Amino acid sequence: MNILLSLLAVFIYSSHAAPKYKKPIESIDDNVCGGIPAELFFLVDASSSIWPVYFMKQLQFVRDVIETFEISPNKTRVGLATFSDRYHPHIALDTFDTKENLQTAVDQVRQEGGGTYTHLAIEGMRTRGFDKRVVRQGVVQIAVVMTDGQSINMKETAKEAQKLKDEGVVILSVGIGDKVNQQELRAIASAEKYLFQVASFDLLDTIKKTVSFKVCEAELGPQMDQPACGATNPADIMFVMDSAALGSEKTAKIHNFLSDLTPDFNMDSGNIRVGVESRNCAENDIRLADYSDKSELAKALRNIEFANLGHMIKKMRTHSFQEENGGRDTARHMAVIFVDNKLGENAKEIFLEAHKAHKDDIELFVFAIGDSVIDEELQMLCSHPVDTHIIRVNSYEELPVFKEDFINTLCNGL
Repeated sequence: MNILLSLLAVFIYSSHAAPKYKKPIESIDDNVCGGIPAELFFLVDASSSIWPVYFMKQLQFVRDVIETFEISPNKTRVGLATFSDRYHPHIALDTFDTKENLQTAVDQVRQEGGGTYTHLAIEGMRTRGFDKRVVRQGVVQIAVVMTDGQSINMKETAKEAQKLKDEGVVILSVGIGDKVNQQELRAIASAEKYLFQVASFDLLDTIKKTVSFKVCEAELGPQMDQPACGATNPADIMFVMDSAALGSEKTAKIHNFLSDLTPDFNMDSGNIRVGVESRNCAENDIRLADYSDKSELAKALRNIEFANLGHMIKKMRTHSFQEENGGRDTARHMAVIFVDNKLGENAKEIFLEAHKAHKDDIELFVFAIGDSVIDEELQMLCSHPVDTHIIRVNSYEELPVFKEDFINTLCNGL
């Protein structure tokens, strides 16, 4: 009898004390997107307003959405960055080829803390996350932006989001909690159907399936046309100016002009490479510790050679197009020389170096500014035919006006 009661007690204890199996978390069907190629990038809020446990819930949400996709170099690729006071890159689009390695990397992401500088984060995602050298052309690009609060600068956030959309990226915005700004979420999202909001981090699990399907539905946005300059043939282009002779104000105007030209160069494809050659006055500097003997100092002062445009063309010819400096044998070698005055007493040397550049198959363009230049000198300096290798403007103020004409002249055949 005692034995029977003991066995019964053990049975009752075991029935109540044995651990109960938890109900498995509802999973999303794997590859619900059908293996459609995509570039998917997550931007996750890591500001100090988020408790660490809630930050981890964001990462779990990312993991759940990733499970929806077939991860491979030819299918879906995933990138991830966090943000607070600045943009923190963690996973580049081309880093992981398998889902297992990708999920492991997501688990290792840590929270930095700081403010909610969403505009800087979206800018970083546009310029670095969706780097044109990394993303695949003709593949849908999707960004998922997660945040729990209003950004430091709503106006700049909307502006940066629009820039990203203009480049063909579809943006989904996910707002968490009651501190987010609905207007800002709308400004970030590509459309109302891509805007999501939940009351707390615990509820992210309730929208993971919907977000996944919306990502799958995203269509290829309008792709930015590749700039025409360099679409056909590669070119290495050097811009040459005697900044010491021109002065800082004029040099700055030329630099601004060149800066405005850069969007027209097909650099993302690697076809166009650009460099600048200018005089460095510091090459002739004498430091306080260089000489203790006055005769040696006097000798050094007499022997200083001041660079002129001829020296700069020589340096461009012998160094700029070398492989170690980025030059390519397969590219067209071109140089644009800016002048705004007579060549003066150094004209003979300048012409000699220009002639050597011509023999080295470097195509020389001359950009003449103002009315102090001499036509005959320009013609001896540039490549032939001269009418397609000389650009003239009346003043530095007119530089922006000639941008299109200059691009058409420089990029003919590229």
